[in-house]
Amino acid sequence: MNKKTITRLFSVVAVALMGVGCQADYFNEAYLPDYENDGTIVNVRDLEMTLTGDDYAAIAKNATNKALAEAEGEDAVDALADIGKNKYFSCVEEAALYVPAFIDNLYPTLDSNSTALVTYTFATDVPTDVTLMNVPVEYTLTKEDYQTIWGSEEDYAEAITPKTNNKLAGVLPVSDDARVGEYMVVTYNYSDEEPEAPTTPENPGTPEEPAAGYTSVLGTAKKDDVVEVRGYISAVCTQGPILTDNGGSVLLYKTQDLALGDEVTVSGTIGVFNNGLQIGTDGISIEKTGTTTVTYPEPMVIDGAKADEVLTTHTGEGFCFTAQYAKMVGNVTISTSSDGTKTYYNVAIPGAEAAKGSIYGITPEMAAQLESEKDYTLYGYFISISRSGGTPTFVNIVLTSVEPADAPTPSRMALKVKSQKRYAFFKLEEGGKYRAADIVAIQPADYTAMGQSYGNFTNPAQDRYIPLYLAQNYPYAQDGDKLYVGYICRANDTNSWRVDEYVFEGTWTKTEYFASKTDQFRKTAGEWAIDPTLELDFTGKTAETQAFYQYCCNWVYDNKDVPLGAPARDNDGVIISTDIVLINGEKPKGDFWVSNYGNNEFYTGSSAYYGNMDWRPAACRGGFTAAGMGDLSDDEILAKLKENTCEVFAAVLGYVYPEMTADEYKKVIIKVYAYGPNKNYSLAFEVVDKGTFEFIDGSLTEL
Repeated sequence: MNKKTITRLFSVVAVALMGVGCQADYFNEAYLPDYENDGTIVNVRDLEMTLTGDDYAAIAKNATNKALAEAEGEDAVDALADIGKNKYFSCVEEAALYVPAFIDNLYPTLDSNSTALVTYTFATDVPTDVTLMNVPVEYTLTKEDYQTIWGSEEDYAEAITPKTNNKLAGVLPVSDDARVGEYMVVTYNYSDEEPEAPTTPENPGTPEEPAAGYTSVLGTAKKDDVVEVRGYISAVCTQGPILTDNGGSVLLYKTQDLALGDEVTVSGTIGVFNNGLQIGTDGISIEKTGTTTVTYPEPMVIDGAKADEVLTTHTGEGFCFTAQYAKMVGNVTISTSSDGTKTYYNVAIPGAEAAKGSIYGITPEMAAQLESEKDYTLYGYFISISRSGGTPTFVNIVLTSVEPADAPTPSRMALKVKSQKRYAFFKLEEGGKYRAADIVAIQPADYTAMGQSYGNFTNPAQDRYIPLYLAQNYPYAQDGDKLYVGYICRANDTNSWRVDEYVFEGTWTKTEYFASKTDQFRKTAGEWAIDPTLELDFTGKTAETQAFYQYCCNWVYDNKDVPLGAPARDNDGVIISTDIVLINGEKPKGDFWVSNYGNNEFYTGSSAYYGNMDWRPAACRGGFTAAGMGDLSDDEILAKLKENTCEVFAAVLGYVYPEMTADEYKKVIIKVYAYGPNKNYSLAFEVVDKGTFEFIDGSLTEL
C-alpha cells in the first residue's frame, strides 16, 4: 500500500479545524428528504491560539479565575498571580482550570460545540530558585545611591568603579513585602578607571577647531542631495542613530547595528520627514571606521518661547533643518495603551502656548529613567516638528541624557568619569541584605558585539547566541560545569528579564525546564472545558475525506483482497505481482472487495471517489458474494458494513496518526455520511497506545 501520497494530507490541526457547524447542513439538505433549516443562526467556531505573555497576564487577572483561586485558599491565589508574572503554567492541570474562563472572556457569544486548540507553556520540575530568577525586581541606581556609595554629595561620580564596587549591594532598597530568596537585577554605570577632579570648566562647548577627519557635509545638505559623510554616532533611538559631522547632524532612519561613539562613513541620499533632514535605508552604504568619545556642544535651550518660535521658523514650505543639540525642561506625560504598553512620551513646556515637546524613538534605557507626571531636564537632538490635526504642534527630540528638573549642577568629578551601562543580579539573603548572585548577565556591550542593536534578544535568538557567547568567554569549561545566564528578551512586543541554565557537555547546552502542549477545549452546555477529543468530520466531500477513504480502500486491498487471492496492485490499480494466492488449489476469480478503479471498496463501502460511505446492500452484494457471503440478507449486509467500518477505521487511524498518544487525545470521533440510508453517523475510537486505536463498543450512532 502506497501511504506516502495520503499521509501528507492529514494533520491534527488541519482536520480538527474543519467546519463542523457548516458542512452538516449542506449534506442534510442535499441527501435527507424533507430536511429544512429552521433559520436559527448558530455561532459555532473552531479556534486555534498560542498563548502570549499578555494572555498569561489576562488569565491571572480574570475575575472568574480569581474566584476559583480564592475558593482554594491563599496558596492558590499566589499561584494564579505567578502565572501572570512567569508567563507559563506550573502544570497542565492549571491550564485545564484557568484557560476556560480566558476563552469565554475572549469569545463570549460562541455557541456550544465550539472548540479551541490552545498551545501553552508549562513548567517541568523547575527548581524554585530558577523560578525566582525569572521574576527579578528591577532597580536602577539613582544619584543619591551614587552619593551614598562615594560618601559625598559633592565629590562623587555617577558610576561604580573598582574602588567602590563592593559598596553596590549596600545601597539596594529592600521593600516591605520582599521575601528571602528573591532576586533583583540592577542597572548602573561602571567605569574601569577611578575619576579625577578636572581643572577646566565642565562643559566642553563647541570645539574651536573642527575634528580632524570628519566632513562638514551636513552643514549645507539639502533634500535629494547624494552625500558621503564621515562622522560619528552621537545618539541612538529606536528609529535609528543620529549621525554627526563637523557641519551638523541627521537621523539615519531605520539603520541598525550602530552604537554611540561609532565612527562611520555613510553614503546615501538626503531625505526629509516632518521638516527634519535624514538619510534613509534605500541605497545607503555604511562603513564603520573606528570609535570615539562623544562630547556635546552648548545646547540650544528650548523653553516655552523657543518652542513656539520653532513651530513657525522650522515649518515653512520647503524648509528643512539638521538635528540640533538641545535642552528641554518640562513635565513628562507617558501615555499607555490598554495592555499597559507605553506608547507616547510628551513634554509640557512651561510658557509654551502652542508647542508641546515629544520624545522620539525612546530607548528602553532612557524610558527606565522616566516616570509620568514628573519634571525633567532632557538633553538630546531636536530633529523634527510633527503635527496634530494638521497643525504643527510637537517639537521632537532624541534623548542623550535625562536628569530631574531640580537636579543641581553635576559635580566636576561626575563629568570627568567615562562609564558604560552595566547589569548585575543580586539575591536577598536572611537578615534582609542583598548579596551578588551567581548569574552571568549579558551586558549592553555584549548585545552590540553580537549584532543586537536594541540591547536585547528577540525570542528565540538567545538560543543561538548565548552558547557562542559562553564558548568565547569560558574557553576552559569542563564537562558538568553549570552557569545561569540572565538576558533581556523581547517577545510579544514586550521586554523582560529571563534566566536560563546552561550545562557544559562538550558544548554549552540549555537546560529545558519548560515544555509546550496543545490541548483542545470545547464549549458544552454554555461552559468551556478541556476536551481531549479529536473530531474528524467526513460528512462532506473534501480532500481530507477522500484521502481517508483512499486509505480505507488501500487497507482493504492489502488485508482482505490479497489474502483471498487478488493480484497485488499499486495505488493506481496497476498489477505489480502475478503471484496469485490459491484457494483450495484453484485460482480465485477476479478481485473481491476493491473495485477495478481502486478508489472504492465494498467491505466497508468507503468511496474515495464520491467522498462518502456506500451502504447500499445491493451495491455491495457483489463483493460479499465474491468473498463467499452471498447468502446474507440486505439487513445482514448493512450490519456487516457497519461492523467492518469499525474494524477498518481503527486500523487506518493508525496510518494517519502514527505519533498520536493518549497525552494528546483520549478519543477520536469520526462523522460520516452514508449513501443508502442517506444519514450521518458517528463512530468513536479510544487512543490506547502510540498510533493504536480501538473502536468503542456501542459508539456507532445515527446523528
